[in-house]
Amino acid sequence: VATAAQKKLGDKIIIVDAYSAGLYAEEAVARVLAHQPDIFDLSVMSTNINRGLKLLKGVKHAQPTVTTVLGGQHATLFDRLLLREVPETDMVLRGEGEESFPKLCQTLQRNQSLTGLPGLSYRNGGQIIQGQPQVIEDLDALPFPDRTIPDYQGYYAQWGYWQTGLGVPVTSILSSRGCPGHCTFCTRIPTELSRWRPRSPENVLQELRHLSRVG
Repeated sequence: VATAAQKKLGDKIIIVDAYSAGLYAEEAVARVLAHQPDIFDLSVMSTNINRGLKLLKGVKHAQPTVTTVLGGQHATLFDRLLLREVPETDMVLRGEGEESFPKLCQTLQRNQSLTGLPGLSYRNGGQIIQGQPQVIEDLDALPFPDRTIPDYQGYYAQWGYWQTGLGVPVTSILSSRGCPGHCTFCTRIPTELSRWRPRSPENVLQELRHLSRVG
């Protein structure tokens, strides 16, 4: 969804989904570098943090001028640790990035101060400035995901590594965010992100109709 908002700024967005395309780390690095990005944004969960950091380091070492940004659940929880122990990490965006990521890109393009940017954790000299996780309250106000962006041709013919075999494009819709449960084994940190927030039925139906029109 962040990419749909980002395109309104006129930026060129490329998504490399290494997982769906079955790329090893070295192949994913080469795919990213082929586009010579100014900003490399990587979403990491705790389940893929090791592979994600390998990709991050590969891109940063090959193209030191690129600005690297980490997002996702793991980065939100461990932003200070990543900035302190992984020098290839330039910045971390905490929480949901639909609003904060376009603002960050615009700020970097204009060479403006990072002070006060929502959700942003970064180094300032020897100090780590920690941003507050961003939460989107009105999910209906978000644009629908731009599903034309992924560069892998087989993206909508599979689910993860697995081919669907359905012969028609397949995608998913998020009708809500957060969780109504209070499981003790869940991190539930920060709590504002885990709070359940639904989209309206009308908004979900609009997206379903849009998907139907585009096949």
